[in-house]
Amino acid sequence: MISVREAISWKLYKEAWIKGMKHIHWFNEDIPFDYNKDEELLELKQDFSNSQNLFLEAITKNEEIQGVLGIRIRNNIASFRRWEPAIPKVNQDKEIGNILIKEGITSLKNKGIKEVNCMLKYPFNFPEFAICHNDLYKDVGFKKRKVDGVSLLLNLSNKHKSKRRIQTS
Repeated sequence: MISVREAISWKLYKEAWIKGMKHIHWFNEDIPFDYNKDEELLELKQDFSNSQNLFLEAITKNEEIQGVLGIRIRNNIASFRRWEPAIPKVNQDKEIGNILIKEGITSLKNKGIKEVNCMLKYPFNFPEFAICHNDLYKDVGFKKRKVDGVSLLLNLSNKHKSKRRIQTS
């Protein structure tokens, strides 16, 4: 049996978030123009310290955290934190994610929030990285707001310098 509570400790939330993110493609490698775990943890800590935001934990009756969901709130608009709910791969049967999302939506409605959004960014060649989250969001009624896009990158390291030299006087 899983229940949901508001997070009670930054330390416990952080540990659960790390467990829930370890299998995500960007967590263990630094990919240019993608997410970075150290930057995400710093931002997460800042968000956690803002009492306006909402942080939920899915727990067992023994109070073991099985997944977490962080929600930023600005005025009447809320945003799910990136790549959340954060659930360890072993528990990704959708049940825990659905429970967290539905409880989050209920809490937001009770606070008078009018809109909630989320962003899912993944490598163009690997849409399978996002299937679980995409399915979770669709199951509760999220709809695409914009067309898909592709972010391109040009490496400007020494090996890619132009061979043409510009003369100056």
